[in-house]
Amino acid sequence: MNMKPFFLIAFTAIMFLALCKTEHPFDITKFEWQAMVIQDSLDHVPVDEYILEFEQPDKYLIILKKNFCSGRASVGDSRIHFTDLECTKVCCEKEFGQLLQKYLPSVYEFHREGNQLIMTGVATIIFVQK
Repeated sequence: MNMKPFFLIAFTAIMFLALCKTEHPFDITKFEWQAMVIQDSLDHVPVDEYILEFEQPDKYLIILKKNFCSGRASVGDSRIHFTDLECTKVCCEKEFGQLLQKYLPSVYEFHREGNQLIMTGVATIIFVQK
């Protein structure tokens, strides 16, 4: 009995399954993200809409309730580094906006779960794709 066809079919099936399970990098800079919760020792949920968007792959903008912030970002497969955060001071920002300004620069990694972007640093910040 010739086993060659069996091994060829088995090899093809294994390769197909391996390709299906491979997780491809996800480019977070192609989407707008709405902040849903900041988790430090508490869960902070926004009353208003707070948006993170990437103007270019290395520049970001945070749209707060009264102000906005911008800076530079270095994004890898699952690593991220925010720098040069500068914010307008039009008026007093609500607590959630202040926490976002405080914790976003400490973020160093991210992963995706469905339409959620979970960023980890001193606190965990969860965004949902807009």
